[in-house]
Order: sequence, then structure tokens, then C-alpha cells
Amino acid sequence: MCSSDLFPSHDMILITVILCFLFVRPLNSPWHPFIAGDGLGYYAYLPAKFIHNDPNLDFKWFNRVHNANYVYSAFDNPEDNLLVAYQGKRINKYYQGLSFLWMPFFVAGHIVAKLFHFNPDGFSPPYQYAMGFASLFYLLLGLWLLYRFLLFLFNNQSAALFAVLSIFLGTFLFNYSLFANTLSHLYSLTIVTGK
Repeated sequence: MCSSDLFPSHDMILITVILCFLFVRPLNSPWHPFIAGDGLGYYAYLPAKFIHNDPNLDFKWFNRVHNANYVYSAFDNPEDNLLVAYQGKRINKYYQGLSFLWMPFFVAGHIVAKLFHFNPDGFSPPYQYAMGFASLFYLLLGLWLLYRFLLFLFNNQSAALFAVLSIFLGTFLFNYSLFANTLSHLYSLTIVTGK
């Protein structure tokens, strides 16, 4: 019995990704939140709409909530990470597209926050972990779609497995998947591969 009989190729991808996610990424470090960088801007639409009753997307609540959940900010004024001046108004410079992909995970995080008495502000630990699970889900979906596409093209499981694992482990996708979970790159892989 060869090893490919024990672990089909798609299982090897799953095992590799989950092991990297669990053992390489610091899961509970306040210095490495899941929602960070540009992801703050993509994600902020969800708590604005569903928690902070901000229909005009003024994000006046953002600094208070950010400072309550983060140990540092790259900006003196955290909202400067996402808001820019446009025609006399400050608007979020990031598009809302990722927030639609994240909505089911956001809802799950909100339910967990309410059930287990975390602050339901959109950025407390249940929401952070929900976005971590979202990135893991979309990464696995994207790699699986890529594997299926390569298998269709070449009809060779070993070549498809090698290509997918090389792309995950040997490109910046590894960094985006483990340390920059809410940047758009890994989600772009999934959406483009799924077309």
C-alpha cells in the first residue's frame, strides 16, 4: 500500500494547510490579530451595519472599538487606516466585497460573542477567530478548486498535488494565509480559481 492510498492528494493539501495554520500562526497573540491592516477597512462594514447602527458609514465608533481590542495601531488615529477625505467627507477607502464573503462567519462570531458574554462590538476575540476560520475556509476552497482545475488539465494527481503545495508553501500565499488573513489576496485566489 503506497502513501497515496493512505492519504489522497486533496487530503494531503488539507492536512498541510491545517497543520501550518495551527502550528505556525500565533493564534492567541494580541500582537497578531486576524483582523488587521487593510482587513480593518474591508471588515469594518460589517460591524458598522449590524452592530454600531452606522448607516452613513461615518465610522465615528471605530477608534473607540479599535482601542478597546488592539494593543497597538500603525496610525496615531486608528481610523486613518481606513478613512480618507473625499468631497468634504471621510469615507472608507476599501471596498465592501470581502465583507459579503465574511458575513456568515461574522454572524457566527456575533452569536458566539453573545452566548459566551464577550463584548459584541465586532472586534472582540469571537470575531477575530471567526475571520481566522473564514480565511482558512476560503484558502482551502481556493486550493481545492486549483487542485481540481490542475487535475482536469493534466490528469496527474502527483503533478496537481505538487503544484498546489508549491503554490501554498512557496509563494506569498503562505504569508497571506497565515499572517495577513484579512487582506484580499487569498480571497482573490479563491474567486479567480472558481471562475
